[in-house]
Amino acid sequence: MASAPSPSPLSPSQERHPMKHRISILLCAVLALLCLASASADSPYYITVDLANQIVTVYKNGSDQEHIVRQMICSAGSKETPTMLGTYTMVEKQDSNERKEWYRIGSGYVKWATRIKWGTMFHSIPYNSKRSSYNSQMAAKMGEPYSNGCIRLWTEDAWWIATHVPPGTKVRIYDDADRDEALRDLLLHVTFSIDDGSYEQFLRGMYTLRLWSWGDRVKSLQGRLNMLGYACGEPDGEFGRDTEDAVKAFQAQNGLEQDGTVPEAVWNALFNVNAVPAPVTDGTYGLHVYALQQDLQALGSYSGPLNATYDAGTAAALRDYVSRYMPGTESLPSPRLLNEIHVRAALADADAKAPAAEAPTMAVTALATELLEQPDAMSVMLSSLSKGTAVQVLEDLGQYLRVRAGGRMGYLDAGAVELQATAPTQVAVSQETAQLYHIEGGSVTAAGEAHMGDTFRLIDTGEQFYIIDADGQSLWISKGDAEPVIEEEA
Repeated sequence: MASAPSPSPLSPSQERHPMKHRISILLCAVLALLCLASASADSPYYITVDLANQIVTVYKNGSDQEHIVRQMICSAGSKETPTMLGTYTMVEKQDSNERKEWYRIGSGYVKWATRIKWGTMFHSIPYNSKRSSYNSQMAAKMGEPYSNGCIRLWTEDAWWIATHVPPGTKVRIYDDADRDEALRDLLLHVTFSIDDGSYEQFLRGMYTLRLWSWGDRVKSLQGRLNMLGYACGEPDGEFGRDTEDAVKAFQAQNGLEQDGTVPEAVWNALFNVNAVPAPVTDGTYGLHVYALQQDLQALGSYSGPLNATYDAGTAAALRDYVSRYMPGTESLPSPRLLNEIHVRAALADADAKAPAAEAPTMAVTALATELLEQPDAMSVMLSSLSKGTAVQVLEDLGQYLRVRAGGRMGYLDAGAVELQATAPTQVAVSQETAQLYHIEGGSVTAAGEAHMGDTFRLIDTGEQFYIIDADGQSLWISKGDAEPVIEEEA
């Protein structure tokens, strides 16, 4: 017996009119393509993924290719699991957890997964199964092809795409671009966003610095903040909470919006000669405090260390000078008082000021000796100097030598120690460019730039800075921009 025919997938009408059915299928396909084209045209963005440089660029759709909205470093597929080349249209969500904070992949999780096509997504660096920490090895490979085929991004960048870029956006993935190491290095430090300034400013290095930015510009920022008295710790190139707080304090004193970010306008205000330093209170550190100590020392009221810190010794010296020479004047360290003292110091005999460049530099050869406040064996000991300590001889008084050692002025018993000449300590610039500063009263003046490899004689060392001799001028340079060296003997 003949078996019954299997049910036809076509309706009776379609069976009778097969050509009409083919036309219907064709029309449906055309409509689908039109809908897809419309979705792409409606998207405000167009994205490229440059595999040669591991860079994702988001353009404003409908404008020229130079209108970049955002640019970020990525980590695409490895050689073993490459990211597929081609131009794709981002599809709708295939899972309810896509474009949300957590999305499960394998045994772990990623953040803000956004689907490009089936099998390829933008997402963050992978996290463990408990979502408690990300994979540090994969984080260290950002900027290199290391993924299983998806496009890994920093979390903030993955979030931006998930929340700003709609389905229907075109994504072009290609691998034939020229290598651009300068751009890669820049994007490894910071993502470009049109919200932070123009792309031209970004390429010039004048991008907005903000919380969690890092790199040499952050280190220079930290050095400048410290110099103005807005303490943010040792310059380490990492824009953390202390740096953000210091920026806000600077903005408050200089009449700027207190948002803790450093766009080009705030950067320029920071490095302006008229930048307002931090108010002087107990513990204030900065160039303006160093200037006060230097002035009080020149006026004979201060013999402590030039440590740029408004400590008890500096406050006592200020009170002493004001009570003796400016009776009736409030001894609070106001800008007006600091400027008045600077004028007086400039007119006074500068006998106790920092030694000139020609002052001989010597080294202690005894196991230990005392630096005294006065040329008298019964005088107060300022510090103990160990063997090898460098000192600068200011005056030979016979039994005693008046010297400068470790930022202190004092006296050594010449008969108790033998001194020998030693090469002066120098500093070498360690950054491509470094700002030099001149102090004048309570203000800070930019005194030009130094460049990688430039060396200067070291006059003194502070907590965050070096004081150097630059063509006869005593200038300042941040420790973040230079490293100490010892001049080798010929």
